[in-house]
Amino acid sequence: MTEVEVRLSVDPAVLSTFDGSALARRVEAELVSLLGGLGVVVTASVTVAALDDGVAVAVLTVGEDDTRTYTEDELPGLSALGIPPDLATMPPDELVALLAGIARDLAARDVPGLVAAADLGPHAEAVRHLLDLWIRVPRADVLANAVAELDDLPESLVAALRPPQVRLRIAPDYLRALTGLQHDDAFRAVRWRLRRRLGVAPPPLHLEPAPDLAGLLFQPVVNDVAALPVLGIDPDLIVVEATPADLRDQGLDPVGVPPNPGLSLLPATDRDKVGAYTCWTAVELVAYWWESYAPWFTWRTFDERDTERVLAWLRPAVPALVRIADGLPTRWLTGRLRSSYRENFDLLNLPVLL
Repeated sequence: MTEVEVRLSVDPAVLSTFDGSALARRVEAELVSLLGGLGVVVTASVTVAALDDGVAVAVLTVGEDDTRTYTEDELPGLSALGIPPDLATMPPDELVALLAGIARDLAARDVPGLVAAADLGPHAEAVRHLLDLWIRVPRADVLANAVAELDDLPESLVAALRPPQVRLRIAPDYLRALTGLQHDDAFRAVRWRLRRRLGVAPPPLHLEPAPDLAGLLFQPVVNDVAALPVLGIDPDLIVVEATPADLRDQGLDPVGVPPNPGLSLLPATDRDKVGAYTCWTAVELVAYWWESYAPWFTWRTFDERDTERVLAWLRPAVPALVRIADGLPTRWLTGRLRSSYRENFDLLNLPVLL
């Protein structure tokens, strides 16, 4: 069995507030869980150390040269309101859980690199491709049968094994509260806007209760990897795109949002009193957060079926260009489209790609 060895370095001030060995054991469990969920059985050995420069929240080192950094600029993403958690005042057990989750997040950014030393079997290239896209590797016999039956590997394997939906796990009580709020089909509208923006719609989003989450937490699951939980807002509140001073001038009693002076919180019962100001319910804010998060992972859910959809969409507008694309191997075109999006280019920019 392969052992994954990593070093997690954290801010010395943060490290002094808890037992480093407890963090190491928690990270080991997270790594085993991450890889186990992707069909790779490993053990893990984690060393916890203090950061030398203190400019990052955490740095995960795999091997000698593979370093992955989680910066303070990423912490606001753990809140739908963009409010970073205060690590200095967080209880030690919560801090250990957060840092272990961050370590898991860093490990997931390059899963093939994490298991570079592992023997991935006779179909290692296909396995690495699946792991890079966060798709669970099937049992050896199932994988061997699929490889024998499918053409145009590994893209046909991706299309066969990729989960059809992206899941949003939500604390059960929070999910019940959100489903009762006005949202004007916010998630459908977000998916439409993402399709216009990206050139391809991300997979349908499935909301489901998560008994292991509590409070106002929700957690995206892309293919077979769960991301860090995110904190929503109280379902009895709305977010208003106005300063607290502006809303007080209208006789309201708002609460400010510290990182953004242009936002305020109000009771949901005041929604009809905000006039022309834009506002969001708790469920609309989750959908808005999803719209900002989806572009970061869509390349992992892109497969040869999406290539066909992109070409079908473009065919009426640029038929000559699409005829050129039709003559290219689907595997090659799919890989290039995915890579171009991974590098933050427009999926529709086929002239540049070709």
